[in-house]
Amino acid sequence: MRKLTTVILAFCLPLALFSQHFSQAPKDVKSIKQITEWTTFLADETDPEETIKDAVYHFRKNGQLEKWVTNNSEEETHYYHYDWKNRLIEVEIKNNELSRKMIYSYFEDRSLAEIQEKDLDLRTIQYYGENGKVAEEKTFWKGELTNNKWETMSRKVLNYNAQDSLFGEMEYSYSWNGKTTKRKTVHNFDPITQKKTETIYFNEKNKPEKTITYLYNRTGQLTNVEKKYHDKNSIEKTEYLFKKRKPWQTITTGKDYKYEKIYKEGRYIRFKEYNEKGKMLWYTDFQYEFY
Repeated sequence: MRKLTTVILAFCLPLALFSQHFSQAPKDVKSIKQITEWTTFLADETDPEETIKDAVYHFRKNGQLEKWVTNNSEEETHYYHYDWKNRLIEVEIKNNELSRKMIYSYFEDRSLAEIQEKDLDLRTIQYYGENGKVAEEKTFWKGELTNNKWETMSRKVLNYNAQDSLFGEMEYSYSWNGKTTKRKTVHNFDPITQKKTETIYFNEKNKPEKTITYLYNRTGQLTNVEKKYHDKNSIEKTEYLFKKRKPWQTITTGKDYKYEKIYKEGRYIRFKEYNEKGKMLWYTDFQYEFY
């Protein structure tokens, strides 16, 4: 049986942790209880067309994700726990062989995220500024390479404009052998609408590495995003299409790939992936269940 592989993103804050279609229940006329992915692999030279039951998302009535049965090769299940303020405090990850946890703690001036793996401990702290937004973020690690002592892995400083919009980030990375690298990110905004128009990522040599531009329609909806990778000389374009001001299609095109998201009455119902020749490889339908 063919099966998709979902990649877990690097451990970090804020709390968008995983490469998944839903981190909370989409807004709908009714409260969503569960979303099931059904993925169809199209026939090729070696295999016939096949449809499998894929990832499953379980939501609380308030829209918070309660359980995610992943579609990765480990067949992991993520359990999400919240405090009385509805803040995420624990993600418990289980499969047939092991269990691990991510723990989140909240204080007046900072937030703390921790994860303990078999041979590595990670800890990320976000410090808040006077505006209540994250002003600094530090990630520490402990493992064999650090002689099991806590050392700083990275540090990020964030700066805001008068409208409290993030306009600059400076990130410092520290390797186990003492080498330090720094990278800068700059965000630009429209002076009238205050909407973000451009983000520029610089490499350690202070040269542009990636530039993202944003375009909007007259009602302020995001319509186009272009990502230009300077070192690879490649461009990724995403177009957002609407019907009656509701999402209809999102089309992302790169050098050798294409993704499409399909919506019906604003509800996300299908995801499609194509190869570099424009041939569809597989698609996923989303089945909704309501309270």
